[in-house]
Formats: sequence, C-alpha cells, structure tokens
Amino acid sequence: MSRTMIGDPRFFTRSGPFSLAKVAEAARGIAPDVSMLLKGAAPLQTAEPDEVSFLDNRRYASVLEQTSAGAVIVHPDMASRVPAHTVP
Repeated sequence: MSRTMIGDPRFFTRSGPFSLAKVAEAARGIAPDVSMLLKGAAPLQTAEPDEVSFLDNRRYASVLEQTSAGAVIVHPDMASRVPAHTVP
C-alpha cells in the first residue's frame, strides 16, 4: 500500500499522540486493555501501526482485512475481520 499524505500540514496541527483508551472514549466505544499510543488517524488503505482507522461501510471489509492500522473502530459484527496485528 502506498502512503499518501492527506491535507496540508500548514493548515492543521496534530495534538497527539493519544492512548487507545482516549480514542475509544472519544468514539464512544470500548477498547481492550492494551497500552498503545496513536499519533493520528488515516484511511484503512494507508494507515500505519501507530494510527487509527475506521470502517463505516461493510462494502470495504476486504480493505479492513488488509489494513496495517494499529487500531480500527468497527461495529462488533466486523471485529472478526480485523487482522491479528490490529486492535479492534
């Protein structure tokens, strides 16, 4: 997967990293008790191990299965499709 920057960094600043627990809280979700820091968010296709992504359309389940994201926000019904190296 190729890494593409989205947005011009001159127009935004990152305020992270954030713990997995804080990201889950902000998304009104739950997360396993895992110590993980996430530096930002990215699309499933380009997310890296220190980024979070999400799946909001089941049509992209095959992309979910190939993601390199450190964590993903998914409906519980999709958790079984999350790669082993990614925290659902």
